[in-house]
Amino acid sequence: MSNTKDSANDIREILPVIFRDTSLILKLNLKEDKAYPFYESDYVKEHYKDVLSSNVAYSTSIKAFVERQVCEEERSIISAVISISNIKEVLRNKDTFSVIYKNTFTKNGIYSVIQFSKAGSTPEAEEVLLIFKNYDEEIQKQFMYRKNLNAARQDAEIAQMSKSTFLFNMSHDLRTPMNAIMGLTDIAKKHITDTSRVYECLEKIGFASDSLLNLLNDILDMTRLSSGKIKSQPESANLKLIISHMLDMIGQTAEIEGKRIKCNYENVIHTNLKIDTFHFTQILMNLIDNAIKYSDANSVIYLDIIENQTTDEENAYFTVKVRNTGIGINPDFLPKIFEPFTRQRNSTISGIQGTGLGLSITKKLVELLNGMIEVESQPGKETVFTVKFNFKINEKTKLEKNLSEIKKEIRHKTDLGKFKVLLVEDNELNREIAKDILNDYNIKVTEAENGSVAVDILQHSLPGEYNAVIMDIQMPVMDGYTATKRIRENENFSADKLPIIALTANTFEEDKNNCFAVGMNDHISKPISGKTLIETLKKYCS
Repeated sequence: MSNTKDSANDIREILPVIFRDTSLILKLNLKEDKAYPFYESDYVKEHYKDVLSSNVAYSTSIKAFVERQVCEEERSIISAVISISNIKEVLRNKDTFSVIYKNTFTKNGIYSVIQFSKAGSTPEAEEVLLIFKNYDEEIQKQFMYRKNLNAARQDAEIAQMSKSTFLFNMSHDLRTPMNAIMGLTDIAKKHITDTSRVYECLEKIGFASDSLLNLLNDILDMTRLSSGKIKSQPESANLKLIISHMLDMIGQTAEIEGKRIKCNYENVIHTNLKIDTFHFTQILMNLIDNAIKYSDANSVIYLDIIENQTTDEENAYFTVKVRNTGIGINPDFLPKIFEPFTRQRNSTISGIQGTGLGLSITKKLVELLNGMIEVESQPGKETVFTVKFNFKINEKTKLEKNLSEIKKEIRHKTDLGKFKVLLVEDNELNREIAKDILNDYNIKVTEAENGSVAVDILQHSLPGEYNAVIMDIQMPVMDGYTATKRIRENENFSADKLPIIALTANTFEEDKNNCFAVGMNDHISKPISGKTLIETLKKYCS
């Protein structure tokens, strides 16, 4: 007898633990559409007494239960899952299943679970037990962890898909100029004695090489921007001077195409500003270059610089518009215009050269400068790119050289026949190309295959014997950075006495800063441009 009493006491002690997280247990008769409460928590008794009754059909009571307990965004799916038809269908193949939902009667949207279990052993379920339980804290954490893990997996899959699409398009666009270079090289070899045919092939190879280089530069820019490795570097500058310099560069492209660029200033009061000159210039050049490509023949591209009125005394706000008339942009293409490798495809523009990355890079550069960009266009009519910037006002900027002085300095002609250069480059082909360019200007060249050799040559040279050093960066034995540091240790080779010009494939802003930090005077990017190399040397020719 005592055993029976002990068992009863044990049950009374155990039951509260079992039902601690249980709010409701129903016994559902699927044929009769009736649900009989087996256990109800105090909360359920208080709030659901009117609907949880054997006199009320299950489909009716459960509908009211869902509306009161399940969060709004999950009600439709939960209603479908716990319907009699779905319960029958699922329990035909299994003995139990569960559904999780976010409830409304607890703070912070705690999750709950309903467990459905067959009450008999027959294949076709007639009676089902429904157990409604609240997740405890640990289960809640596990569920949220799995949910976050699934979300991260989905984000990773989307990122991988985007990466695969990017690589596919990149591979396609890389192959086009590469195939041209390889094919034209083979043609030139077959007709090596036909000078005019070989020259024609070389001209086309040069064009394909430029296209390939532009594509590689765009891909590198896009990758660096996407990874956040490119940082904005504002500096004191004059807005009108930047734009004037930029127009000098891009204007030649427009003239070749038989088009003109007209710049309009409206309400521009503040010109001395803190601007990321390099990236701001790149944005304008990309937009104007795009306008040149897609504008009508003999047309005018308009660049409007508008300063917006504001009470802010620290910053100046600008709206920049690039307008052109031409083929326009189809409305269905406008939402995709800033996506990588996207180009509007039709017979009119199929022959226009481009990587499909220019506008994507432009948008990311605008965002880098905390700006906004948008586009308006109609097929066959005007296209307008509008960019909005704000720059810190810098009225205390030192007076810049005027434009005519800059042009005079760049275009200054100097006799280079007495110029002697130390060319430091480990790649023999690159040395040959650079030497050939320098020899065309009668510049004397001494070659060094690494930094150590260059240091040794200078140590045994006469003061003033060399007018400049052209220094590669990545070399065996001793790299360009180390060599420059060693050279600068000698007072006869200070920066004002011996210019050292970096010649490297590393073209990003931080790479340039690294060159300047070790004492180099200037920076030229590979592949070597003869015009850039000579103009850079002229700047340092006394």
